[in-house]
Amino acid sequence: MSPKCLVCGNGTSSFFQEQGYHFSECSTCGFFFVDPMPTDVELARVYSPEANYQSNKLKKDYKKEKNFKYLEIFERLKKYTVSNQKVLDVGASDGEFLYYARNNNFQVYGIEPNETTADIAKSHNLNVHHGFLGDSHFPRDSFDVLRLGDVLEHSNSPQGLINDCKSFLKKDGLLVISIPNMDSFWAKSTYYLYKIFGLPWSVLEPPHHLLYFSKDNLELFLKKNGFNSLENWYYRPPTLKYELGNTHLYGKFRREKGLKNLFVFLFGFSVYSALYFIDFIISPIKQKDYSMICIYQKNA
Repeated sequence: MSPKCLVCGNGTSSFFQEQGYHFSECSTCGFFFVDPMPTDVELARVYSPEANYQSNKLKKDYKKEKNFKYLEIFERLKKYTVSNQKVLDVGASDGEFLYYARNNNFQVYGIEPNETTADIAKSHNLNVHHGFLGDSHFPRDSFDVLRLGDVLEHSNSPQGLINDCKSFLKKDGLLVISIPNMDSFWAKSTYYLYKIFGLPWSVLEPPHHLLYFSKDNLELFLKKNGFNSLENWYYRPPTLKYELGNTHLYGKFRREKGLKNLFVFLFGFSVYSALYFIDFIISPIKQKDYSMICIYQKNA
């Protein structure tokens, strides 16, 4: 029996199977998710240093590169914040967001489950702790801003995560969420590549991404949990190389060879590349896009 939708409480039904994972979808609000969820023990293996998760961060020097997404977040936060307020970055990774926060006169704190990237953040003199938010020793009701940057979609307990976020925020505190948007041209059009041609759907990333929101059902979920929407904006999908990698077509061809797999690989890369070009061309007229950033405020 499929579980109830955590967003609207209605029933869900079987939706998709990919890479050995099953997905359920709510026909009312459109939210879908991995079902059953992996356990905490399974996820600990997925995000362990041994699994090389975010190993690319070892070579990155964010002090030499401008992150325009982070610059825009802090430009928008100026409307709601004052100098020397406290920000907590949940899933702080290598500390890049906190580096920008410190440069924008915030007191910075972070929590990161991956020990390797947490150590990178510490090497930049950033106050980042290795662990999970629910187990942290930060004082409750103490942060002015809390960020979930590409974190919520990874959670196997989203209700618990949002409850924790709310408990650590001050009255009228701000919650900044970066997350993929399933109500976008890229997500919808690549789904039809699966429906029509049977190609893998690149936006699915289990066991890393477990939850799949649109703007409307994310807002409904946050409203139900005591947050009001202040504003949101969008960015284009990740690179074409990243999306092609998520199809796993090249890996399958290398493992299994054969003319059929060669054709599927070449055809898949061709139609994905063409669709990515179309997505780029129509970017100026799109109201929504695949990468979504939202600012919410905790209700009094």
